[in-house]
Amino acid sequence: IEAVAEAATRVTDWRSGLAALRAAVEPFDTVGPHYRAPAKDARIPSRTKSIEELPIALGMLIAAGGDYREAVLGAVNYGRDSDSIAVMA
Repeated sequence: IEAVAEAATRVTDWRSGLAALRAAVEPFDTVGPHYRAPAKDARIPSRTKSIEELPIALGMLIAAGGDYREAVLGAVNYGRDSDSIAVMA
């Protein structure tokens, strides 16, 4: 969460910041780049890994400056598990 929040503070618009938010969560993500074919231990958080949905939802809220509509639009356009991210945002 901290890494994504920090990256989000440098994003001025979610449209140009999607890659930066993904890059911030990627080292901690259990699913990895093959979202549709995750490893057996995917989606199991630990002290060093996380499920990306909550960090990205919070990152979108920060990147959108607290604007609900923009945070949801950014979350929907993020891809991956975008419906869950948008609900959380």
